[in-house]
Amino acid sequence: MTNYVKKDKVVAAFSGTALHAAAALGRGGACAAILADARFTEINAADQRHGKTALHWAAEKGHGDVCAAILADARFTAINAADKSGKTGLHWAAEKGHG
Repeated sequence: MTNYVKKDKVVAAFSGTALHAAAALGRGGACAAILADARFTEINAADQRHGKTALHWAAEKGHGDVCAAILADARFTAINAADKSGKTGLHWAAEKGHG
């Protein structure tokens, strides 16, 4: 996974997983590689700083392809998860005009 995202700098900024960072940056290829790796089990994880899932980040930043990849993964069950501000990924997408 470190071939796609430099964990020491990027992931620390999002206080989450490599998927959080790749989703926020719109790195579809990295997201696909992370999701395809059976060792990755934190698809539903919320970051520590904002309480956002990778879907929140992708939706907020307007990365529809990344949102679709996350939502297509059968392991993702946090579709209605609210972050620390009380917003879901759908709220963020609507608020930022993505859709």
